[in-house]
Amino acid sequence: MGADHSRGGDWCCCQGWSVTLSGNVDSYGKKWAADRAAKRVFGVKAVIEEIKVTLAGSYKRADKDIAEAATKVLDWNIWIPSDRVKVMVKDGRITLSGDVDMYFQKSMRRMPYVT
Repeated sequence: MGADHSRGGDWCCCQGWSVTLSGNVDSYGKKWAADRAAKRVFGVKAVIEEIKVTLAGSYKRADKDIAEAATKVLDWNIWIPSDRVKVMVKDGRITLSGDVDMYFQKSMRRMPYVT
């Protein structure tokens, strides 16, 4: 048994214990909130998330600008050896690679300071 729910081009399709989310949103926060809300629904065992984020022109940044900002954050952070961590940006997504000595340094890879 399944159900389809649509609102302004965004879709939520439920089949059995799984939920499929699809559509377009204008921020990663909204994508995250939809995913989190679906996971909190009683009985949902799996969430298939196909939401696309389309940023407004004023929020888009060039990959080069994002890479420079991420590199500066690494340089400013005294706990991460910036000479051993490399930054790669493609289509607005940051990928960090390299080696660190301590697990807590690895867990600091979430950089909320870069917008």
